[in-house]
Amino acid sequence: MHGRCRPVATRSSPRALAATALIAATVLPAVARADCLRPDPLEITLPYVPPVPSTGPLHSLSAIPAYSSLPGVHAKVFLEFAGEQNYDWNGYSPGVTPAYDVDGDPTTFSDLELSNIHEIWQRVSEKYSPFNVNVTTLDPGNLNRRETQKVVIGGDGKNGQSTYWAGGRFGGVSFVSSFSSFSLPRISYVFPGNLGNGNPKIVAEASAHEAGHSFTLLHQSVYNDAHQKIIEYNPGTADKAPIMGRSYEARRGLWWFGSNSIFFDQYQDDARAIGGIANEFGLRPDDHGDDAAHAHALPLVGLEVRGAGVIETIQDADYFSFSSDGGVASFTVDPFSPGGMLDASLALYSADGTLIAASRTDSLSESVSAMLAPGSYDLVVSGAGNYGDLGQYSVWGTTVPEPAAAMLVATVLSLGVRPRDRHKRRQNLTPAPENPRHRLYFMRRTGQH
Repeated sequence: MHGRCRPVATRSSPRALAATALIAATVLPAVARADCLRPDPLEITLPYVPPVPSTGPLHSLSAIPAYSSLPGVHAKVFLEFAGEQNYDWNGYSPGVTPAYDVDGDPTTFSDLELSNIHEIWQRVSEKYSPFNVNVTTLDPGNLNRRETQKVVIGGDGKNGQSTYWAGGRFGGVSFVSSFSSFSLPRISYVFPGNLGNGNPKIVAEASAHEAGHSFTLLHQSVYNDAHQKIIEYNPGTADKAPIMGRSYEARRGLWWFGSNSIFFDQYQDDARAIGGIANEFGLRPDDHGDDAAHAHALPLVGLEVRGAGVIETIQDADYFSFSSDGGVASFTVDPFSPGGMLDASLALYSADGTLIAASRTDSLSESVSAMLAPGSYDLVVSGAGNYGDLGQYSVWGTTVPEPAAAMLVATVLSLGVRPRDRHKRRQNLTPAPENPRHRLYFMRRTGQH
């Protein structure tokens, strides 16, 4: 079952555009031509996993902390974990949706359930971090058009009824373009009971998917050479898959550019659509300067320099400045965890713009090290340049002044690589040819991250 919609923010051939216009003119009523006539379900579910009774302390349903990813902005995605009562969802009757539950008791939250709720919020927040929208567990008190989209996360879609109220055993269901609609309900549903007993990674992927529908997105699909749709939900690869396809099992679920579920040659640009005019909230404001003249100082925290940011677009590059008294400097950038989308790149420049060191490998994290002369420098964080390389990151590093640096060259790597990564990869420093100002160290890596 699929909603019949007019796609928004796509790039199409003239023939596909003509066909889309025909659908809009002949299928959709004038009052709702940008809306779905029926909700669009996420038909991918997992085998039933029974709940595991809790043996620890229990908490009331009001115990969910008030998490907010971007407080103060107008647009919000409200994740509702405490259940909901709704008997009219544009002709459907969900009834009483129970609270998020993995222990078989939907009247309370266990410590594990509260921990899962936090992780789900973190993961969904990461998906929407490039956009000017707040993912929150705090009820905004409204469901206003272009202001609040509620995602109800609970149950398995039966809600005490003999049949599934949405028409089948789904992972979730939502109306396309409901966020900007004048008539459709700004409520999406996710059914953790059909998603590995509330597995936080999978529930988060489904929640981002359903919210994506509300922000105009259709499914990312796969077509054969005869232009026939062969897979409704593009599964991507083990490394990455579209959020609007099947991203449950992939290492990274990403916003995608590909054929949507209506036409083989109608290409949906997910990020452009979410940040587009239909939703009005746009991209998140750029948090760091995009060149050396507008670099932000890398703050000193104890003996380390630390910073954080968001790569909002594929072209975004965040510049950080710092000063060195000379010696070994080592820096690392890590994508957000859990559920990071960003495949990061890292580069180190001198004040005159000379590239000193750079790292863009198969790893999502990157590290650079160099022997620096006294002076000012810029550290630049960006994505790897592929579509979907967006999201939050943290960057940190150490500088060791001479003469101590000479004694620590052999241990520079341990300063720049997280301890949990050492079993995954080995790195060696290989001196580059002598330079009168600084000695370069190139990264040579083995193993996988």
